[in-house]
Amino acid sequence: MQFTRDQFIKERARFKEWQDGKTLPVTFNNTELFVGGEINEIAVRAAIEYCFNDITPRTMTRKDKVQLEFSEITQALSSYSPFVNRFKETENIRNRFREWHSDTCRKLETFLKKYYNPECVTFGKEQKVVNMVFKNLYCFCDADDHEDYFCSCDMPLDSYALEWCSRDIKAKGLKWKEHPWSNLDSEQYEQFQKNIRDKAEYYSLSPLQLEFIIWPRIQRELALEGLLGNYTSEIQSFSPQFTGRNMKTIPLEEKTKLLKGLLEKGLME
Repeated sequence: MQFTRDQFIKERARFKEWQDGKTLPVTFNNTELFVGGEINEIAVRAAIEYCFNDITPRTMTRKDKVQLEFSEITQALSSYSPFVNRFKETENIRNRFREWHSDTCRKLETFLKKYYNPECVTFGKEQKVVNMVFKNLYCFCDADDHEDYFCSCDMPLDSYALEWCSRDIKAKGLKWKEHPWSNLDSEQYEQFQKNIRDKAEYYSLSPLQLEFIIWPRIQRELALEGLLGNYTSEIQSFSPQFTGRNMKTIPLEEKTKLLKGLLEKGLME
């Protein structure tokens, strides 16, 4: 399967539409990342807020069981200066990302341990927060005019991303699903990201662009596999070549045709 920039643009538009349907302070399609040549701090705040609202209630347990206030988040990140300062850099922008990413994850760890049970704070969760903030920032209407800040970004790693990687990136010694994404350590993370960057370059995409494509794609694949697995005998009745095949090895487009066949022949309850 060949992925393209046109697919990235299409999937990013879908992601933006989904996010803009929420009750949030700004909308991606009507908000600029840079205003008058300066980084729009309101946009940065919104990108952070989107991310924390989505991640922390589900994966983190606060010590006092009180939901984290956004004012505390921004204060912990030194008034979100790591993200703001990243967009103020004008030299060696691409090569600086790895150093910046590690430093920001450390600052985030220090903050989270003040409010959350320490056993809940892991590098895997820190990378997800930092990388998802950049995914959100990449959705503002003028983001493509500032590509240098995004082309070196990492792919946010979660269960869907690792599932896709385990199927599509084969490399000796890589164990994509040996541990849950939330328990990844920094060494595993860097090894995974190196291989993801190589795969993204093969498609002439950045890792972050590739994530916009593969995340909804693997989500659809897993849903279809779960559904079609309940109708194997019915599928074999009109598609004998299906017999004995591992559902994971069947391309998404073929899975979609199998579902269509089941519906057209009235074989689904």
